[in-house]
Amino acid sequence: MKTKRGLVAFAGLVILFGCAWCGFYSANEWEDGMEKITVSAKGSSAQTEDLQENVEIVAQQGCYGKHENARQEGQTQIEPKVNVYRNASRGIALSQEDYNVLLRIVEAEATGGTRKSKKMVANVVLNRVVDSHFPNTVSEVVYQRCSDGTPQFSPISDGRFFSVTVTDSTKKAVDQVLKGKDETDGALFFVNRNSASSRALAWFDSKLDYLFECGGHSFYCYKD
Repeated sequence: MKTKRGLVAFAGLVILFGCAWCGFYSANEWEDGMEKITVSAKGSSAQTEDLQENVEIVAQQGCYGKHENARQEGQTQIEPKVNVYRNASRGIALSQEDYNVLLRIVEAEATGGTRKSKKMVANVVLNRVVDSHFPNTVSEVVYQRCSDGTPQFSPISDGRFFSVTVTDSTKKAVDQVLKGKDETDGALFFVNRNSASSRALAWFDSKLDYLFECGGHSFYCYKD
C-alpha cells in the first residue's frame, strides 16, 4: 500500500512539474497542486493506475503544444525581411543594410552637393550592382577593394563614410533614384579630377569612356 501511495505521489509530482515547466500553473496553483498530491497519496490504489496512464500523455501533449507555439511565434518574430527596398527598373532588391550603406556613400561622396549630384552617385552604385564586373549587392559594391587592396570608394579608405550624418536631401535623392530609372547613361565610375592622383586619372582616360560632369565629378563607363 505504501508503494502504491508513493506511486500516486510520484505521478502527481510529474504532472505538476511538467505543467509548471510548460507555464500552465501560477504560483498559487502550484501550492494548491502540492496539497492535492499529499491528499491523493492517501487515497485508493485504483487512482494510481489512472494517474500512471495519464502522466506521460498530459506532460507530452501539454509541453509539446506550449513549445510548438513558442517556436512558431519565435520564427515569426525573428524572420528577417531581407528585401525592403526595390529599384524596379534594374530589378534590384535592397535590404535595410544596403539602403543605409547607399545613403552613407552618397552623403560621403557628394557632401553639400545638389540633389542631382547625389542622384548621379547613387545611380553609379546601382549600375554596378547589375553589371557583371562588380558584386551584386549594394553593400558588397561599396566595400569592394581593388586588386591592390585599395577601396573602390575613397570615403571608405579615409573614413568619411563612417562619420557622415545623412541629410534629408540625400535621403530624398536616393529614394528618387530607387523609384526611377538610370539617368547616367550607364555610368560605372566617377572621379574628382581636381583631387585624384595623376596615376588614377591616367587609368580613367585610357581605360574608360568619358560621359559627363556633374557636381565636381566626371563620370565614365567601360569602353565599348
